[in-house]
Amino acid sequence: MRVSIFIVVVLLALAACNRYSVTIHGVVEDGEGVTISFERLDVNRTTILDSVKIGNSGKFSFSTNLEEPELFILKSGNGGIVNLLLFPGDQVEVSTTAESFGRGYQVKGSEESEEIRILVDQMFSTRSVLDSLF
Repeated sequence: MRVSIFIVVVLLALAACNRYSVTIHGVVEDGEGVTISFERLDVNRTTILDSVKIGNSGKFSFSTNLEEPELFILKSGNGGIVNLLLFPGDQVEVSTTAESFGRGYQVKGSEESEEIRILVDQMFSTRSVLDSLF
């Protein structure tokens, strides 16, 4: 009886921990050797949480725990940035290429991050149009 109560308590604790866990999986085509950092975006600074050097598969993964929605970025060694607005429990997939990191990426599993991606794409397009006027 005690063993079964212990097992139930452990399972409930694990379920509660997973509720706050956030995982980001991704693929960077032609990204072998590229370093990507996972950073928390604060009001006036970023805090590097983790970084990884991509292998020949192009795959990467980061995870953290959240109690509330927060802004994060994935930053490549060449300065490209992927913006993410993550909520507790999000399981996010990011796909891009090494060349277009920060400009031509796709996000699945976070509607808010996808909306930010659309906004950033529109901003790049607007900047390009404005630059062509001068």
